[in-house]
Amino acid sequence: MAHVAILMATYNGAAHLGEQLRSIVEQTHTDWTLHVRDDGSSDQTPTLLARAAEAERRIVVHPGGQHFGAKDNFMGLLADVEADYYMFADQDDVWLPTKVERTLAATQAEEKRIGAQHPVVAFCDLRVVDQQLCELHPSFWKYSAIEPRLLRTFGQLGAGNVTTGCAMMLNPAARASALPMPPEAGMHDAWICLTATRDGGTLVAIDEPLMLYRQHGSNVVGAVAGRGASLRKGFGAWWRALCAQYAMLRAAGYGSPLRMLYHKANYLLRVRLQR
Repeated sequence: MAHVAILMATYNGAAHLGEQLRSIVEQTHTDWTLHVRDDGSSDQTPTLLARAAEAERRIVVHPGGQHFGAKDNFMGLLADVEADYYMFADQDDVWLPTKVERTLAATQAEEKRIGAQHPVVAFCDLRVVDQQLCELHPSFWKYSAIEPRLLRTFGQLGAGNVTTGCAMMLNPAARASALPMPPEAGMHDAWICLTATRDGGTLVAIDEPLMLYRQHGSNVVGAVAGRGASLRKGFGAWWRALCAQYAMLRAAGYGSPLRMLYHKANYLLRVRLQR
């Protein structure tokens, strides 16, 4: 069996952490190690992690205590851990039992098609739920107006990110492409997709929700209805988001901002035409 490293960054997550840990322990694919590093929590999160590591040998708690921030914590773990495949886990979600198994199968199938020396990132849809796990929407993609078929290439990703980190799996070639992550990268998930496609890899979309994506008001990056949330907050917020996105694209070697604007307009037009 392929060994999967599941990487989790925690911060004041005691309210929901137990449910997430149980859902990982109950995965049908059993050859995994959960690597966790806490970001300086002031609640019971460190205690819960210590107890979980005592009870389950596949849970490894890395020294933490300082405030890295989510993306640097995740990418630090990615740099430190060696495995056959890598996944990211948020502290407050719930994984369905076949999440690792199904995502691994999709990743390995793509490796067989193009060769394991190429970056592969596979990702699933998510079921959007509230704090009590009551369904808000059956599909994160539809809720957020994401069309993975139109966000597959390096150029197309100028239109926006295609997945959230907690839904993805990457192979060692994709890991190598993503490291090191520059400060211009807004979040680790968008950066990983960009560098994978830039370096000749592929993105594999699994059209099935394999996890419950919990929304509770304190998410670092949560589900937003439709594209253009920053635009609805005002022109200033939209412009800052656009500049931040292009800074990341430029760090990945994307080229002219006109290329980004072309793909944004093309994506929006094609999405509208499909409806």
